[in-house]
Amino acid sequence: MSSSPFGRILLVLIVPLLALAACSDDDSPAAPEKDPVCSITPDTLDFGTIAVGDVRDLTFTVKNTGGGTLSGDISETCTHFSILAGGGAFSLDGGESVVVTVRFEPIDEGPHTCAVQTGLPSCGAVACLGEAQYAWEVVYSNAYQGWFDIWGTSASDIWAVGYDIIHYDGSSWTITTNPSDKTLYAVWGAGPDDIYAVGMDYFSHDGVIIHYNGTSWGVVLDDVGAVGFLGVWGSAWNDVYAVGMGGSAYYYDGMSWSPFFIGGVISYAVWGTASDDVYIIGDTGRIQHNNGSMWEGMASGISSALLGIWGNGIGDVFITSNSPVILEYHGSTWETMQNDGSGSGMEDIWGTSSTDLYCVGPAGRIMRYRGTNWSDMISPTTQKLMGIWGTSPTNIYAVGEDGVIVRYTGD
Repeated sequence: MSSSPFGRILLVLIVPLLALAACSDDDSPAAPEKDPVCSITPDTLDFGTIAVGDVRDLTFTVKNTGGGTLSGDISETCTHFSILAGGGAFSLDGGESVVVTVRFEPIDEGPHTCAVQTGLPSCGAVACLGEAQYAWEVVYSNAYQGWFDIWGTSASDIWAVGYDIIHYDGSSWTITTNPSDKTLYAVWGAGPDDIYAVGMDYFSHDGVIIHYNGTSWGVVLDDVGAVGFLGVWGSAWNDVYAVGMGGSAYYYDGMSWSPFFIGGVISYAVWGTASDDVYIIGDTGRIQHNNGSMWEGMASGISSALLGIWGNGIGDVFITSNSPVILEYHGSTWETMQNDGSGSGMEDIWGTSSTDLYCVGPAGRIMRYRGTNWSDMISPTTQKLMGIWGTSPTNIYAVGEDGVIVRYTGD
């Protein structure tokens, strides 16, 4: 029986298609294989700031996002960095990856960098950077106490004052009886047997001045009305100032304490280089300067309360405030130093030179200036720090709330 015309047409169409398919399977060229492509995530490891002797680990990933085989060698030759995992030769097929762990373990202070090599020009190197600092350490704390200022005559004769008085003799800290019933906010002396501490009643602002004669502390001025004292300093045993509340200050000439009007509402600190170069700082950015013959106002350029003052000599003075502003004076005008501009103000400042300054403040914050900019140091406490003082770049103390005393030795 003959096939239908429709069947013959269908056969004519199918046969060439089958032949074409067979030809395609046998003769078409293979797709080209993809080249390997290197991807590194992240390409920089920033370890931040850690203490000398501590460690911090970060990772990066090398991946072949192409085809073929990506071969290289992870290595480093750096002093402060090392590869913990993923180092050495690698071969990655398409889609495969290797995770590399790098450790930052600084052995001395300062900024440190490293380039971890991949052994492949297409991959390049992974930049590693970190900052190392010598750490502060807590040397004393007592939640029932609080310290507002610290000062000493040497590394083995240091006094801190607050609700109580504490003394360091070079080996241990010992509580000494506060002869007054008031909180002490500042301490200064002309020598180991001639030391003054000043303070006030928190509620009445009634001021007190006490004196240490080398054997014991005693009250020398009390119940002076609402002239509570917050700062004390002198150029000599017979040239001493006490400042605080009420717009008045007191002056000791070696014979007696006498009040004089300084203006403003609150004076937080007094400091100077000599009897003819004395500064009193206070509320609303107020600075009063005594040139030996008269007191005169100086323009600070800010309206914030000025809290701490220290200098390296005549015309080289620095002030902290209750704003993120730190002031510097070099003989002509007060200017704002470069700082990070963050956080609240800093309570006190001390230094070894005009290019090596330290200031302390809320939440245990400690900042350091090394001639170019202010940067945070690693603090061992979250308590508010109120005072700072030292004998050298490797022997600095700061004191604060909950009776905390911290020390920096530079090692």
